[in-house]
Amino acid sequence: MPNEGSATDRVPVHRRTIEIEAYEDGDDLEVVGRIRDVRPWADGMPYATLHDMTLTVRVDEDMVITGVSSSMAKHPHTECPRITGAFEQMVGLSVARGYNREIKARLGGVHGCAHMTQLALALGPAVIQCRVSRNGRRAVDRGDTSEGAGKFGRGSCHLWEEGGVIETKLGIGWRPGMFGDYPARPLDELRPLFTPDS
Repeated sequence: MPNEGSATDRVPVHRRTIEIEAYEDGDDLEVVGRIRDVRPWADGMPYATLHDMTLTVRVDEDMVITGVSSSMAKHPHTECPRITGAFEQMVGLSVARGYNREIKARLGGVHGCAHMTQLALALGPAVIQCRVSRNGRRAVDRGDTSEGAGKFGRGSCHLWEEGGVIETKLGIGWRPGMFGDYPARPLDELRPLFTPDS
């Protein structure tokens, strides 16, 4: 693969960033997602930022979207913002069950905006992580590190398979934050700490 110059002096032809932030509002979460497409080579030109779009969802305690707002600060065509209202179809969706399938069915292709739909798809798993984070913070505030140790993680990746590494760690008594280290210690290191001397 050709490499023109060092990594520090290379100018990308395109940069996409997705940022997601979550805020507590009582038991609900307000999750704000932003997608930006920038052409660094065009810095200073009117078309350097191609997309700058925001999608905000309100999610209740049952992981159901109860409110949506969307906006397009930067977009390539005058007509682009006409589709923002379509994203209100997200209201009523469960973020925990069938979310991606429903987003693609309701907002995929000509029924949405490719960029906003990509942002909507990114919001699903982020909302779940935000909820785990929020529950973790509440548990730390109470001095309890066992809260929410795996309710939403099971089946989500290779470490979360049934009977896998994380379930085994939880099963022997480990809890997130227990030793104050991050990343968490490997299972082989934890086992002797929880196995009584024979």
